Amino acid sequence: MQPKSSLEIYLGGIQSVGSMFGLFGYSFVAGIIVWIGLFTSTSYLLVAAMLVAPFAGPAMNAALATAAGKLDLLKTSLARYALAIFTGILTSFLLTLLFPLNTLTPLMEQVSQVSKFALFLPIISGFAGAINICQSERDSLVSGAAVGILVAASLAPPVGLVGIGLYMMDWLSCIQ
Repeated sequence: MQPKSSLEIYLGGIQSVGSMFGLFGYSFVAGIIVWIGLFTSTSYLLVAAMLVAPFAGPAMNAALATAAGKLDLLKTSLARYALAIFTGILTSFLLTLLFPLNTLTPLMEQVSQVSKFALFLPIISGFAGAINICQSERDSLVSGAAVGILVAASLAPPVGLVGIGLYMMDWLSCIQ
């Protein structure tokens, strides 16, 4: 086993960007799943949304771009990250327009109680993803998918909650 060269790492990061159609599609589907989970207080649907949400790729590429000093890749990664989050929020907001809510469900209240340190989870997960990309294929102890779930775990439920909160015009209390 040999470590990947810097060119292999950079090309792997570029190749993992994926299409815009995939980014929108997965963000939209994750937004629907997380909204249904929050609406019905079904926690396993939040886990399903975490599996579908496309937040890991941009986070890992942002970590790689930062380490390599590639400003263009960093800008692209952060833009894709913001676009994925915005798509999830918009999806949740539109679903709440179609099926109005007047009160928060117990699961929504639980999701809204997020520690201020949860902000570090996507950053740390992006770093772990960058380590995963840098290692040779057979040298990694943690799969890239597992790292991606860490990123989505910190973002998918709050993204859905923000969309619902925007509809209810109480978004400040939803993102405490």
